[in-house]
Amino acid sequence: MVYQRKMRQPFYISHVERGVKKASLETLILTANTLGVTVNMLLYGNQVNDPAEYHPEILELLKDCDGYEKRVIFQNALEQKRILRDNRWLVNEQRERY
Repeated sequence: MVYQRKMRQPFYISHVERGVKKASLETLILTANTLGVTVNMLLYGNQVNDPAEYHPEILELLKDCDGYEKRVIFQNALEQKRILRDNRWLVNEQRERY
């Protein structure tokens, strides 16, 4: 099978994840089936400007939290966002090296 040969190549998945190679629909379906997930789950989070990105996961995370826990999680998320944006230059610098 072509899929099995591709998946045995050492860096195939890494190349697909980084956008160096493009996976065919057949490869995505076979990968999803192998991992026991849907193709949507494989692609989720890779859509540009998706306003619903991570929405179900966030709702699940907060589902059993009380008001105090929600406030702490929210404040942590705000601070983490600030730190990420303040240090984005580090990520860009690393990407330029590779």
